[in-house]
Amino acid sequence: LLLFLIIFGVAYWQGRPMYRKFKERRFLELAHLFVGKGEDLKALICARNVLAYNPQNLEASEILAGLSEHSKSPQAVLWRRRVVELAPTFDNRIKLADCALRYESPPFPLAAKTLEELSAAEKDTVPFHLVSARFGLPT
Repeated sequence: LLLFLIIFGVAYWQGRPMYRKFKERRFLELAHLFVGKGEDLKALICARNVLAYNPQNLEASEILAGLSEHSKSPQAVLWRRRVVELAPTFDNRIKLADCALRYESPPFPLAAKTLEELSAAEKDTVPFHLVSARFGLPT
């Protein structure tokens, strides 16, 4: 009996992280599936479940940011900021600036700060000029 309990304990201890990873991947697959079907509420629930298993999951944060923008929620700014924290790429920063310009009240401090932090080469791109010109920011 003692040997069985030890084996069961070791199996539980070793299997738990694998099970959590499996659940995280499964909820992420379901979130993508529901986004594709246009079932936003189900996608939202699945993406939140992914973040419950792994708060650092970039894909789930992107899904939540997209869903928030789709529903025109001011929470989109928070999710876009989280995406930039996880992956500070040019595209993600431009999306954050655009989102902040849409949902922040003037004078748009987050958007201005995000656009100012871009390098000179990044400021010489079409997406940068579209975002800055759309809202009358100096380039």
